[in-house]
Amino acid sequence: MILIDNIVRAAPAIHREVVDEHMADRYLQRWKKEAGVTSSTDDITAETDIAIEEELRIKLEEEFGTTSGFVGEETGDHAEPGQPCWVVDLVDGSTIRLIGGELWSSVLAHLDPATQNIDFVSVYQPTRETQYLYVTGRRSWKETLVHEKERLPRRRATFLSPSRSSALGELRGCAYIPARYKERMPGMDGKLEGIFRYIHHPEVKDGRDYGIANVRPGSGSASLMACHVAEGVMHFQVLYQQGAYDLLGFAVAKGADCPTSAGLQRHDAGDIGNITTVGVERVNGAVYNNEATKKLVNALLHHPEVSTIDELTALMQ
Repeated sequence: MILIDNIVRAAPAIHREVVDEHMADRYLQRWKKEAGVTSSTDDITAETDIAIEEELRIKLEEEFGTTSGFVGEETGDHAEPGQPCWVVDLVDGSTIRLIGGELWSSVLAHLDPATQNIDFVSVYQPTRETQYLYVTGRRSWKETLVHEKERLPRRRATFLSPSRSSALGELRGCAYIPARYKERMPGMDGKLEGIFRYIHHPEVKDGRDYGIANVRPGSGSASLMACHVAEGVMHFQVLYQQGAYDLLGFAVAKGADCPTSAGLQRHDAGDIGNITTVGVERVNGAVYNNEATKKLVNALLHHPEVSTIDELTALMQ
């Protein structure tokens, strides 16, 4: 069994170093198809990710031994049933990475399926030189590389603090189900869109309509966006039919005292520890900046008939 203090001491740096070594321009070039190449872009990225995942596995074993297995998105499951394991999603948000965007991350976690415990999560965003970290029993924090005039770069650590607001007119969030899974849950796409409808406030000046800003990206890292909820950039995510390990960043938000949930049937039923046992099954999950926002978002989701702030407030009591 690996001591958590040893993980905190070495795993974040190992994660950064392996990712930084391979995420330079040469990696982007490797993704681009050469003349005469018939394999898809996905094939090319997978080949590269496999090589990098293998290097990460070797470095973790050198540091921590082989008591924990290893599960990589590309290299597969190298853990015994119920064995504690490292889980890696080398590039979460690969399409955004490919087109030159910033909303992608690399995710490394250590978890124990037998106890449904997530010990450690690192969500590293190389483009912003920022690493979001969760360790069981501690408050989540982020470390950012700071560049100052006439000083060597240094890493600055700060605790994550979500927004306290639940005001309808300023909330920012995203809620979606991937297009290829909509047939599994008919009508869910429309219900999720309904979260962002305008609600009438008759007593504000001469009467105004306010709604939640839909900040859903075309693609990106679900784990990274959960970290953005934890640090106050966003207010919530409601996600359906996601890969279980796409939600590892929810642990970072939970460590910042954000309400979180994950389950096979509903987004609001079950602890996020559920994702440690479902493997490749699709899961539904949610993360909010606070309980008031949770009530607000779910009232909008489950009651499409509501159109005024008084009706909405009554449902939230």
